[in-house]
Amino acid sequence: MIPNAKKDSIVAFANAAAMAAAMRGRRGAHMVFEALQGAYETHMERALMRLAPVNSRSWRDIPRAGAHDRSRHRR
Repeated sequence: MIPNAKKDSIVAFANAAAMAAAMRGRRGAHMVFEALQGAYETHMERALMRLAPVNSRSWRDIPRAGAHDRSRHRR
């Protein structure tokens, strides 16, 4: 008979239980992190869409400095 067999099996079981708990904790933390990251990305996308112009404008539609409407000045 091995004198410390029962003690060694208890230590091995405790070690395996701790490893399993740590693995579940990591997986749970990873899932929570992914959920928070997805919520943040959705929030930022909506915030940027609120700041976007309603009608897209071309560079030709934007008046340049010093440009005047010449049709009013023709005689």
